[in-house]
Amino acid sequence: MSRPWQEAKRISDVLAHRLIEVRATTRGRGIFSRVDHKKGDLVAAFMGRRVMIPAFAGDAVGADAELDYAVSYEWDAKLNAYHAISPDPAAVGGHLANHSCHPNACITERTRDALMLRSTRPIKAGDEITLDYHWQRTAPAPCLCGSEPCTGNIGLTYSLVDVPQSDGSVQTYLNFDRDQIIRLLQVAEAHRNIDALRVLKVKGQWMPSEKLLEYFDAAFGADRRAAWLTQNFERLAKSPLANATT
Repeated sequence: MSRPWQEAKRISDVLAHRLIEVRATTRGRGIFSRVDHKKGDLVAAFMGRRVMIPAFAGDAVGADAELDYAVSYEWDAKLNAYHAISPDPAAVGGHLANHSCHPNACITERTRDALMLRSTRPIKAGDEITLDYHWQRTAPAPCLCGSEPCTGNIGLTYSLVDVPQSDGSVQTYLNFDRDQIIRLLQVAEAHRNIDALRVLKVKGQWMPSEKLLEYFDAAFGADRRAAWLTQNFERLAKSPLANATT
């Protein structure tokens, strides 16, 4: 376990981006570690301006230069939007990490108005640092991570469904692709990338339990469902920043 002064030094190095460097990859820019990391080490940080991302922003996020690299960290029910950090695309930082179905880092906490990435397994100097984007988009975003297995799509795609309410209002819901959800569950299990399941949250809330159980049965079989939930889903539900998405 790190001593307080060691953790403080690591935070300082991460916020100054001293532990990473930017290199070209087959998927554009990426960040690579300059040092060895143990599992759980701070490795990089998202830094930038505070912005709000409206609910159901979908592909508008990717089309808006200001929000293109934004990462959300908290749902605000009063504003019907996500609190997020929008980095400078030209700057060095965690926002340049590429997506992977088998990532070696994830966002775990906020420190000094930065979102911090910690390693999920050991990382060697020279290794690329990757994370799961948790995207929810209206159009497919092919995944090129090269992991085996791979979901084939970054996050999940959805369509919007308007349902009339008894009081005359209209409630908008997200209708996700069923096959994508099942594939996501299976790939997350194969890589022990349980963090990927954060994409199953909408407005800070998990999808309806009856739908989740249906997906778990389809992905793993009813006989494995209870044990799988105990080992994985409950741990995810208790983790910090459980609704952080890029």
